[in-house]
Amino acid sequence: MFDKFSKKLVASLMAAGMVFAFAACGGESTEETADESVAATSLPTEIAQADWVDAKQYAELSTGVTMAYVEMGDAKGEPVVLIHGGSGDTGRTFSLMAPYLADAGYHLYLVDRKGNGDSSRPKYADYDMWSEASDVAAFIDAMGYEKAHIIGHSLGGAVCQAMLYMHPDKIDKLVYYPGCPWRVSEYGPMTEADLTEEYYASWIDNEVPESEWTDEYRNFLEWEIFDAKRCTADRLNLMDRGSANSDSTVALNDIDTEYLYIWATLDFTPTSEIVKVLSATEKSKFLVYDGVGHNIQWEIPEQLAKDIMAYFEDKTPPTGYADKEYFLETDGNVIRFLESQEIIADYR
Repeated sequence: MFDKFSKKLVASLMAAGMVFAFAACGGESTEETADESVAATSLPTEIAQADWVDAKQYAELSTGVTMAYVEMGDAKGEPVVLIHGGSGDTGRTFSLMAPYLADAGYHLYLVDRKGNGDSSRPKYADYDMWSEASDVAAFIDAMGYEKAHIIGHSLGGAVCQAMLYMHPDKIDKLVYYPGCPWRVSEYGPMTEADLTEEYYASWIDNEVPESEWTDEYRNFLEWEIFDAKRCTADRLNLMDRGSANSDSTVALNDIDTEYLYIWATLDFTPTSEIVKVLSATEKSKFLVYDGVGHNIQWEIPEQLAKDIMAYFEDKTPPTGYADKEYFLETDGNVIRFLESQEIIADYR
């Protein structure tokens, strides 16, 4: 059985044969036709924000979900699946970082999680992290791969935790930052009246001072709000109920697959979730960005991309790995939590 790249290779060889035969019969120059053949299999390394939605493709998954995705990079490169976070977000959230990975020759798939963006919105489907991990595994199958690199942000990080437990065979290398399921009980159900301009302003809250926003960055944030506004309160509640019912961190101690966890010192992730991650498998690696917030892929996209690519290539990231002791020495909240749970000795 041919995989997708075998099919592309056969198609390219057939196209080349037809071009040669046409030229041998006295046809016009084949240069344009050959260029068109190359263009047919090439992928963009950068996509304008205004063109993002139109660039989406769709995959019918074995889980019953129709998953929207944007494809970038080198069609022959190592596959990387990027999983976005919070309900209402889309694969666009990685669009500032993606060009660095694409230019380096990776084959990127920036997906819209079930219920978000332009993916299907099954009303009676499960929206827990375990179900979403199965969607990602099915997507990798649908793209014709046995496994892929995976990057997850925020709630997408929780999906990564579930992937590590349920589908380790689908993982080449995995990176997430930071991951903890959103508890609806902390926020309460949303209504359309709650979706105010203030709410959407909080959606793009980040640690880059507004005085330093470039036109490109401001444009990106405006399109992020555009995506968020496409998600109704009913859809938010449906997805958030699912994530609230699935604490994927409980499986961390049973994970036997290496991963890279990245934390930013200005992130709002509950320290209890960080402790669960740090206390899990000895195979995990850690990286810390000081003075950076929750949306690392927006704030320092080039640095994040370089660190992730180094990890993929079994090299030490330019930022350098952090020891677990870092958290004990620098984060008083983590220390207080550990002491309150009387597990600080075990953690050390």
